[in-house]
Amino acid sequence: MTSAKKRYRFTAEAAEDLLSIARYTPKTWGIAQSRAYAAELEKTFDSLASKLLPAKPFSENLPDIMVWHNKYHSVYYTYEANGKGIAIIAVLHQKTDSRQKVENRLP
Repeated sequence: MTSAKKRYRFTAEAAEDLLSIARYTPKTWGIAQSRAYAAELEKTFDSLASKLLPAKPFSENLPDIMVWHNKYHSVYYTYEANGKGIAIIAVLHQKTDSRQKVENRLP
């Protein structure tokens, strides 16, 4: 018996974050590095959705928002109500003041 792979989805704001990363990275670091970093982020998203990484709550005030710090960006997400994955609400550079940005993205 095979189990369905847990999935992830992006909010509109998180998708914009990724587009920003996709525009910046090749201009600054080149195509090869851009592709490698994109693959690394995708692997991170899969691992977070499968609960293979030890993410932690973002803050005491927002215990349902989880955060994982990747190399240069932090991934903020919640677990889907149906238990079948995660909703990624932000992918922000680690130097970003994330608290207000994440709070402004909550439903």
